[in-house]
Amino acid sequence: MNKNSIVYTTEIEKFYYSPIINLGYGIHSNDDFINLYVFIGKSNNFGESIDPPEINLTSNEIKTVLKNIVALKKANLNDISPIIERIDWTANNFYYYYDSSVNFGIKGSDNKLIKPFYVRNRFDQIFKCLWNNSNSYDSYSISNIANNSTHYTINHEGGTFDIGSLISIDTVDPLSYNGTFKVVGSSVGTANVICAFDEKYTMSANGYSSGGRIKSANLTVEEPLLSTGNFDSENIVKTSDGYKWKYLYTIDKGAKVKFFDNDWMPVPINNLSKYPYSSNVGWGSIDVVNVVDGGNGYTNGTNTVTILVNGDGSGFSAEAFVSNNVIQDITILEKGYDYTYADIVAAASQGYSGSGAELVLSISPIGGHKFNLIQELYCKNISVSVPFEQELFSKSFRFNQVGILYNPYVKTNIQTHANSSFISCTTDLLVTSLGNPFTEGELVYQGNSLEDFTFKANVLLFDSANNFLSLINTYGTPVENFEIFGTESNSVKIIQQVILSPYVQNSGNLFYVENRLDELRDTVGSQQIRLMINYN
Repeated sequence: MNKNSIVYTTEIEKFYYSPIINLGYGIHSNDDFINLYVFIGKSNNFGESIDPPEINLTSNEIKTVLKNIVALKKANLNDISPIIERIDWTANNFYYYYDSSVNFGIKGSDNKLIKPFYVRNRFDQIFKCLWNNSNSYDSYSISNIANNSTHYTINHEGGTFDIGSLISIDTVDPLSYNGTFKVVGSSVGTANVICAFDEKYTMSANGYSSGGRIKSANLTVEEPLLSTGNFDSENIVKTSDGYKWKYLYTIDKGAKVKFFDNDWMPVPINNLSKYPYSSNVGWGSIDVVNVVDGGNGYTNGTNTVTILVNGDGSGFSAEAFVSNNVIQDITILEKGYDYTYADIVAAASQGYSGSGAELVLSISPIGGHKFNLIQELYCKNISVSVPFEQELFSKSFRFNQVGILYNPYVKTNIQTHANSSFISCTTDLLVTSLGNPFTEGELVYQGNSLEDFTFKANVLLFDSANNFLSLINTYGTPVENFEIFGTESNSVKIIQQVILSPYVQNSGNLFYVENRLDELRDTVGSQQIRLMINYN
């Protein structure tokens, strides 16, 4: 496939800001999300004991879904959040370091990131890995990589690797062989490996060409942490295991209650203008320079090595720290700006000696790290979570459809979209007490017969204590002081009062529908309805 798109970034932001978009009044020429409602509904086409069917959204099915709506609850800005895969920092684990040339959004068959590059710590702080200290182990040259269908066999100049351990491969041609892999078999000079984070996947390349190095992967042992006080969040957090982390954001407590679970965590949209020079970064800055090989023979100190960068940006400067005649680390003095590419070398300063160092640098995304978190973290999902409070319903009932409807109308004002917090979509009747109680889901009607009806509907609930009948899926209009018949209960009651829904039936645009197993909407407590929209 020679085409791709990152339209998810725009769509997620547009969806997120929808509750504060003002489109004007009357018939809108540029209709878009403005008043977003989450709905709950009850379909009688499937029950609680079977798997809910897939949604096909034919024209007929759309009409049926709209007729089955029980209630609408408006979603406000704090009810919407982009979400990403939850990745908790775990000791003795491996994380990839950010590389602007790598697509970190690729997922495996388990829908998890194949190359996890960010983590959440125990204080809900989110960090992005900028270096994983991959130079901490000796590397061995690779002579061949062979595809064996269930694994890859790597021939190399080293010894053995422990079964179950992680190894990393770099500088291979083609580049798509590079990565971190799990060892499933090993002997001297040979390692059988599979993908470290999705064992059903192996390397994405076909056809080894040349080069490459293999080494044990460096596992993290110290959790990244942004201390309280005067700690500068722009600094790079360096942990004792050699990892380097960039702080991105802290999960808001309110957002955590609504959007955080075992699989997902919320992401803030923190930059509406997207002006890349608001942070003096432009195309990109160089936040870290990492030492792959410290070389030898360098003079100890901090001014004995000159760091030279050749790229299309400007303003970058750094200094090397040399100990035991080896370059140990690089300190960034100025990150620079407007870099899209750059090469870096370490040269002995005039009057000093040393050679053999290998450095790699990391260029930030446009605008810098955390400038556009949605794109930077490959966020392709957004969640809507609204509470349906207990006071909105007089009696418990079951529902099995949820979804999103935007820009519905109510009968009191058909010139502008509905804007109230809650809209009941049921037709409610007060009926006489005599006769059998109506049963949930049964068809009721007015008229000479079910075939010759003037009104019919399905029962959502019947409150026998108050003779209150709530209906959905209605056809026609019920008439007071006439009988209504139940087709299963054989109940016959007289309608004393009709309470019509303010919702203009079939109005609004259906954006999302989800079938679920029956859930109980209890009158005790608030019930959070949470939906996830995917833009893959």
